[in-house]
Amino acid sequence: MLFKHQSHNRLQVSAGIPLVFALIVLTFGPRDFESSRFASTSFGTVRLDQPLGEQFTLPYRTNELRPVGEWSSIPRIDARSIDSETLWLARCIFSETKDPNEMELVAWVVRNRVESRYRGKRTFESTILDPFQFSAFNPSTTTRYYYSSLRPAMRIWGWQEALSIAYLVRTADVTKRPFSRDTRHFYSEVSMVGTRHPNWSRGVDPVDVDRPFDVDEKRFRFYEDVR
Repeated sequence: MLFKHQSHNRLQVSAGIPLVFALIVLTFGPRDFESSRFASTSFGTVRLDQPLGEQFTLPYRTNELRPVGEWSSIPRIDARSIDSETLWLARCIFSETKDPNEMELVAWVVRNRVESRYRGKRTFESTILDPFQFSAFNPSTTTRYYYSSLRPAMRIWGWQEALSIAYLVRTADVTKRPFSRDTRHFYSEVSMVGTRHPNWSRGVDPVDVDRPFDVDEKRFRFYEDVR
């Protein structure tokens, strides 16, 4: 989740929880999503077609494992094409969601921040590690340690797809943006703690997303011109 001068973690792992359990939680991710089709996007070949199997996750604020969706074939990118900046983008979008539709949109927000030098940051790494902007990477958190440690060769469910989407968004023509370059903020209502909306979103309407799929507003809303 993205915040402006706000610090909320989607997932808090207390010191008393065994490390093995904490890693299970983080590996499979705190969010759930409804099965959706990733078809006819601006990239053409990046889509969610026939299901390959079920993903299991620890749903947010619960203690029960349950199936949340199904993955399918998304074109794989050669690991040699994954440079450091693409890797950081993949880490970020994978920390935010395991839904490929949503991954693409989050990736564009990060790219918009880099290209507009938002908050003085000029690289994907510095943008993502900017304190209290992307909650999984907040300073001194277990999530920051976990997601920062992900490497291209790791076989974690959905991770290879995140790498592919990150590469495609980084190398896409600017005309493929799903919203304006000034769209640099988003939040997820289902992941908010203690409130439904961040302060910066009050009185501001979310932008329309130029994609052939619907975005669940309880999961993601995107905003432009937030200062």
